[in-house]
Amino acid sequence: MRDAGIKLTTSDMGNGVLPFSDSIFDVVLFCEVLEHLSPIEAPKIVSELSRIVKTNGAVVIASPNLASLFNRLVFFKGGSIFTPAIPLHYAGGTFGHVRLYTVQELEGIASRSGLYMKHVRYNNTMLISDSETKWHTIIAKKLQIILSPFFPSLFYGWTVLFSK
Repeated sequence: MRDAGIKLTTSDMGNGVLPFSDSIFDVVLFCEVLEHLSPIEAPKIVSELSRIVKTNGAVVIASPNLASLFNRLVFFKGGSIFTPAIPLHYAGGTFGHVRLYTVQELEGIASRSGLYMKHVRYNNTMLISDSETKWHTIIAKKLQIILSPFFPSLFYGWTVLFSK
């Protein structure tokens, strides 16, 4: 990537402020992180993403989909889609999924931070799940194959491209 002039940078978001200057990045990738933040932290971090991306730059956010068919079947069964909100020792003390969002919820959060949704792609990552024996997984896989052309918002995850 260095040969292509691409520099990857990571940061600790623990204090809610990213250690970068305003309007410094052309593209910001925020993938599979949002769901690990509290509902209080998430809008602050999305606002920080907006702050650090250049005007006309891109912010890409990916996350599991709260409204997925799989999650709906888990609820239907009486279960919860969230892991316990306790630190996970095997993940360096970080938390499991604290809060999932729909694309519409994220769009609301992002628009209040000056980001505008340009494109959404729903991802069917659940189809590669290894939990083959759970009835809701089997049903969700079969139904998603049938329903996906008509209801892509039932997919397991989403990736959204925002512009500033």
